Amino acid sequence: MWFSKDKSMSKDGFVFFIGDVVNCASVHVGEIRPGGVRGNHRHHTCNETLVIWGAKTVFRLENKAMDRGYAEVIVGADEVAVAASPSGTAHALSQMLQ
Repeated sequence: MWFSKDKSMSKDGFVFFIGDVVNCASVHVGEIRPGGVRGNHRHHTCNETLVIWGAKTVFRLENKAMDRGYAEVIVGADEVAVAASPSGTAHALSQMLQ
């Protein structure tokens, strides 16, 4: 995970990048309601890059090098995060209740 400081992107000026930035061939806009989950899934034929903002959200990314098998980052409601999930890597999003 690495950080970029850009005052135009979030309230406190930090943007979080999780994973490597990958090519993006399509764009999908989605919303997760309070307490909602975009369950654990993977894309076998494409990379996915997500922009997460507007609510406290948990992002999990499969990482077999870790004991529990995944890395987890909590993105604050006033932060903006760009997360990359390479092809074949499981990932999930969950909006935490405020």
